[in-house]
Amino acid sequence: GAKKYIERLTYAMRQPQNEEEFFEDLEGYNPQDKIRLIQLGPSDRSAGAFLANFAKAYAFRQKRCLADEEDVRMIAVDCLSHRLRLTQECGSIFRTHHRNTITEFQFQQLIMTKILEHVPIFASRGK
Repeated sequence: GAKKYIERLTYAMRQPQNEEEFFEDLEGYNPQDKIRLIQLGPSDRSAGAFLANFAKAYAFRQKRCLADEEDVRMIAVDCLSHRLRLTQECGSIFRTHHRNTITEFQFQQLIMTKILEHVPIFASRGK
């Protein structure tokens, strides 16, 4: 359910084992360089608790009593992007390839979106 998905998501943000796969299509990122993009991600205790509460509120606004993985996914970028601390190498990619098109926060959102693409949802609503 939503709780396990939050745990997997926050773990992927803290310990991206396959960072090369996560960001392979990010402009300016070369997987062969083996650089890390994420220095520090959110804890599953603090950020996870906030994300769970926001997911419940989102589900309630959708007239449902329980939050599921899809609710978490819908709000994760807005709730967690600012919790990413990116490495200096990642900052260099932003300054070199993205500064003229998006803001630094939008770049963090892009990184968060890439992470979400690689953390699968196991259960779907209504199936």
